[in-house]
Amino acid sequence: RDCRRATAHPFTLFPHHSGQARPAWEALARLRLVGEDAGLGVRTATAMAHSADGGDAPSPRECARTFVIGDEDHTLGNALRHVLNRHPQTHLAGYTVPHPSEQSVNLRVQTKGAKSSREVLAEACGQLEEMCDVVAKKFEGAMEEHKSAMHE
Repeated sequence: RDCRRATAHPFTLFPHHSGQARPAWEALARLRLVGEDAGLGVRTATAMAHSADGGDAPSPRECARTFVIGDEDHTLGNALRHVLNRHPQTHLAGYTVPHPSEQSVNLRVQTKGAKSSREVLAEACGQLEEMCDVVAKKFEGAMEEHKSAMHE
């Protein structure tokens, strides 16, 4: 199936308002279907389960989606865009911030057809989390070195 020409309907990510930093995959876990796709949730989930098990390829609708990530800005949008564009199954990935006064990011993901856009986004979130863990470990190590050098 040619997923590059598919049309998509937006999804919305509802953020956790605790004020604490949260991994990118947690945002994906809070994904809920809205609008026209709300009634298709069970069929979409079933089709994705079959494709994950090696069954039929995802439908063109599942290969091209726009995700709306609430309570986020360019920081997460650009990082996800970068990781998504490096994924071998991504045909197109881009993001926009609708308006500077809105705290949301519209993330467009189109895949080559072997995986759904949601699966590729989930993998990208995992990769981004791993990258952040590496940076955090290196930063903590450098801080420990600095503290020990200061005490000598």
